[in-house]
Amino acid sequence: MNQSFPSLLHALYAHAETKSDRVVFTFLTDTGRQTHLTFGELRNRTADIAAQLTGLQCRGERVLLLFTSEHAFVTGFYGCMAAGAIPVPVCPVNPNRPRLSLRALRHIAGDAAPLTVLGDTQSLTDLRSVIRGMDQNFQDLRIDRIAEDKSPSLGADVFMGAKLVNTDEIEENRESRGQFLPSAFPRADDLAYLQYTSGSVSQPKGVMVSHGNIIANLELGADIVGLDADEADTVAVGWVPLFHDLGLVCYVLGPVLFGYHSILMPPMLFMLRPVLWLQTIAKFRGTYSAAPNFAYELCIKLTKPEQKAGLDLSSWRVAGNGGELVRKSTLERFAAAFKNCGFHINAFYPTLGLAESVLFAAAAKDPGQPPVSLCLSRQSLEKNRVTFAAEDPDAAVREVVSCGRTGSHHEIAIVDPVNGRRCESGEPGEIWLRGPSIAQGYWNRAAESRQTFGGELADRSGQTFLRTGDMGFLYEGQLYIVGRYKEMIICRGKNIFPQDIETFAEESHPELRPGCSASFSVGAADEERIVFVAEVDPGKLAAGSRSLPELAKSVWEGIFRHHEIKPERVVLIKPAMLPKTTSNKVQRGQCREQYLLNKLAILLCYPQDTTVVHGAGPTTQA
Repeated sequence: MNQSFPSLLHALYAHAETKSDRVVFTFLTDTGRQTHLTFGELRNRTADIAAQLTGLQCRGERVLLLFTSEHAFVTGFYGCMAAGAIPVPVCPVNPNRPRLSLRALRHIAGDAAPLTVLGDTQSLTDLRSVIRGMDQNFQDLRIDRIAEDKSPSLGADVFMGAKLVNTDEIEENRESRGQFLPSAFPRADDLAYLQYTSGSVSQPKGVMVSHGNIIANLELGADIVGLDADEADTVAVGWVPLFHDLGLVCYVLGPVLFGYHSILMPPMLFMLRPVLWLQTIAKFRGTYSAAPNFAYELCIKLTKPEQKAGLDLSSWRVAGNGGELVRKSTLERFAAAFKNCGFHINAFYPTLGLAESVLFAAAAKDPGQPPVSLCLSRQSLEKNRVTFAAEDPDAAVREVVSCGRTGSHHEIAIVDPVNGRRCESGEPGEIWLRGPSIAQGYWNRAAESRQTFGGELADRSGQTFLRTGDMGFLYEGQLYIVGRYKEMIICRGKNIFPQDIETFAEESHPELRPGCSASFSVGAADEERIVFVAEVDPGKLAAGSRSLPELAKSVWEGIFRHHEIKPERVVLIKPAMLPKTTSNKVQRGQCREQYLLNKLAILLCYPQDTTVVHGAGPTTQA
């Protein structure tokens, strides 16, 4: 491990002094062009932007980072830190989905109350264009000109009370570069940035991450994934958006602390052609790359045989998989699909990560070994017990993948959330975390911070834990996640996790798009009932032997047989219409709301609708 630094800025300036010409970031464009950033160039550009922000009195203030350019994001982020400002990464507005992206931006800007918005030419142009085209529902969002400001462009416009600053127009300022020295840099407990949660189960909340949290979590991450950060040949390849915790921590913060090379490609490039991710790993001899489970599924589905020819993935030592449910079938099928390309299943590291612990929480496994999984009785899990399928040959099986262990100075506890009792080995409970990576709380949300960050064990008072909201258990020191408490469906005395229904339906019906389904409960007069919503793949449907009504009936019957509960409704919808977060997490609560308000893009329901009651969801007449 490299020497420890009090903050990333200390690390940046130390590296810029000792290895000024070493390339730390390489940026790829959709045209195939590459640009590079050395430690010396990053330090200089950081100082240029910091000088501009200092002139705008941004020290201690929140600054929204609204970038489409990865290069501008990296320099803008460190420029904020050097100015003593608090960067707030956000998703840039999407002209193709203006209402959705503006709602998210309005919420975060209203919550963080930034003094300044940093952006690049493209992102600010998109913002202006989208706002001009909005209706009266967004009349509070407008960009005003500051009449008394003499500057022709820089900081002369205001969005929701915050000055807009285009970093493309910040000129080189050699005089400023001596002003930002480590002696004036932050302490470990100073607030470093706000990381807003994805909003998959509630409104996004701003997690307050300190400079000490960053250092502790990066060192934890290097420890639990076996990443030898001291190796000069360590190369990280990423496409995950930098405003998300995974993209930010692995590909923006880690390289500056440890000095490894980070290759960044635009997220849209991956979404359009997933194979480019693999080709980039092969081209740059990438050793580390992480992504959610759906990314590996896309590569399995869309990579053609001729594209695998000559693809060499043998350098890929750590393939992180996290951010959503990790499916054993995905790991096995990806490893089989790319075995001849040099990829080995031992490279997979399923992880538990969340913004409230910066990113990393658990991932460690034995080096050179494949991920560990267990076959459990689904019926036992529904009764909040863990029973191995081998002990009950007639039981329906659920396979769960281990997320490994945590690292030094950190602790995982499995707890009964009602009474704070520590659960026994193999007993499911809520996953609680403790350690120097745990953030300071939520921005301007004292009550929620106490609830989430103030968990106390019944047998250990005075020490607080982070309550993750995830349900899991420990077995032989390994952590296994089975679902989220807030999304658990309680139906006829059974605890049913929506992921179980979704995984079964998708894997048994190829006409459904992987990772594009949601199950939830709706209240009825007598009991809670289950609704299953899924996107249909038109190509697979056309190529298959089932019609749309036959598909819907088959899904309904399959859920009934597998879970012994009759769904209230199976709803098939158009592609790309399931509510998701910007990190591709399914928003089951939002989906439920749209179902009840009849706002889903429905192709067919089973049982068939004959009437639709507004506000009560589609209904069926007897």
